Amino acid sequence: MSQGRPSKRRGTVPPVDTPANPETLNESEDGSSGTGSSGNSRHNSSCAGPAVATRRSESIRLPDTILAIIFELLPAMEMQRELFQTVRQVCTHWRAVCAGLVRVCLLSFEWAGWAATTKLNAEFFARFLKHYRGIEGLSLKGCKDLSDEAMHTVVEGCPSLRSLHVFWYNNVSEAALESVAKGCRDLMELELVVCKGVNMRVLSAFGSHCPNLRVVNLTGSPQVNDAGVTQLAIGCRELRSVVLSSCPVTDDAVTSLATNCVQLTTLSLARCHRVTDAALDALAEGCPHLTTLDLSLSANPNPQGVTDDGVATLATGCPLEVLNLSRNSRVGDVGIRKLAASRQGLRELNVDWCGRITDDAMTALAAHCPQLNRLYICGSEVTEYGLGVIIGGCNLLRFVDITFCENVPACWLPPEARRDTLDLCR
Repeated sequence: MSQGRPSKRRGTVPPVDTPANPETLNESEDGSSGTGSSGNSRHNSSCAGPAVATRRSESIRLPDTILAIIFELLPAMEMQRELFQTVRQVCTHWRAVCAGLVRVCLLSFEWAGWAATTKLNAEFFARFLKHYRGIEGLSLKGCKDLSDEAMHTVVEGCPSLRSLHVFWYNNVSEAALESVAKGCRDLMELELVVCKGVNMRVLSAFGSHCPNLRVVNLTGSPQVNDAGVTQLAIGCRELRSVVLSSCPVTDDAVTSLATNCVQLTTLSLARCHRVTDAALDALAEGCPHLTTLDLSLSANPNPQGVTDDGVATLATGCPLEVLNLSRNSRVGDVGIRKLAASRQGLRELNVDWCGRITDDAMTALAAHCPQLNRLYICGSEVTEYGLGVIIGGCNLLRFVDITFCENVPACWLPPEARRDTLDLCR
């Protein structure tokens, strides 16, 4: 062994800036490069093919700084992490470069800022973000007094951001949210819950600059309107999940989503009191992949709201698996019968306090929906007969909510064979 060669220690990884190229070491050992190469070595090198050998040598010998920049561009999100892991296994040199990168899928500051000693200002975020590169997810749920300056710092420190969650107690303005849209163009998931700064201009900015958005949650943001949702839908046609719960939107916003976002699979319109059957007609026509829909409390206090006709039309066009119709007083047996006949893959149904749900609806579900797993019929007119039919017909049923079902005796019990597998809430 040459005295000039440093000793190797088991379990240690050379620093990123230290050459650790196994190809180079092998060449030095077998003499394939330099003046002392043997004939056998030259013969083996020529057999391997000069073109292939040259490509491998040039690629691995890139400066560490260049390799680090290339590797940082590889996605680290859950669904794409295998690519980065594959790169690590190419050779010890690349593994050493990857070891020097701090990759963060999700950095969470949830509920920070409530302690008197913690101030969520620009300096606070700058102090943390300088230690990380390639942050792809940031959660700011419940952060108290989140300011515009702090958001600008986040944008500057997280150019590769793919998911952002901002919930409650924040003072983020329209201008700050626009800067997020312009500075984080790789965003795929966005949650701005109860954010006063979200308005038409902000949604238009995200529609213009973030075409890769897949998930959007705008629950409880009071300035979200039809025009803003329309601009978002036009620019983000790959949307899969949209939550507009408690937003003052109408059928026009839903129609825009149905027209532009044909890949939509999940939509929540809970407590959107201005939504009617016209919105359901648009979804049935434009959303062939919609499997989850929340329409709870959409009809109250709107006297038009969602009716049996809308549910029937919806069932013919969307492959619904999870449907929430709770507290829609104009939905009854007629709509549920048509839903059951068209959607045999239905797994979860909520018709709490619909009032017009009787044993007829249970009979239809038992006959057509063998995949039904969870059923909510709180406050309905279902009797013990209807319960027996649905439990006997849906063998996969595991949960039934019969709270305030006055037609079901308090002493009623499901068949003995199902008592261990069925959770009955009363």
